[in-house]
Amino acid sequence: MRFAEYPWTERKLYWLNEGGSHHFAAARYQACRLGISVPLTGRLSRFHVNMQMVSALCQQWHLFAIPADERLACFFRAMIAFECPFGNSELPRNMHNTIKSGVKLKLVWLERGHTKADIVADVLATAGFPDFGDQLKLLATSSLQKTHKLA
Repeated sequence: MRFAEYPWTERKLYWLNEGGSHHFAAARYQACRLGISVPLTGRLSRFHVNMQMVSALCQQWHLFAIPADERLACFFRAMIAFECPFGNSELPRNMHNTIKSGVKLKLVWLERGHTKADIVADVLATAGFPDFGDQLKLLATSSLQKTHKLA
């Protein structure tokens, strides 16, 4: 059995689904209903955000989180009209709870040092779109503090 810990998520600890674990989950549920203790043993993988990688990423890219709705479609059209290069991707896994928030987000990548991309980044920041790079820096700092507490 495998478990994962993501310090930036609300639940923190996840039971990874693999090799028929849903059958075991059903059996464990039944045991809980019957008041029978079932200890779980397995491998725990702890994940963290690496500050050096975040710094390298943020030196090269402006990263913004944009709702994957009509605003994103408008953004795409505007970027094509402005002839500005950009990238977009999903958020890293377990970084955003779409179900709880009701909003799916996409990441927009704009290369630093590119005149048009820098202008667009200023517009997005002024409009209040979240700077995902800042969020990653906060998570990396938080992960570092938690790592030092564990040591």
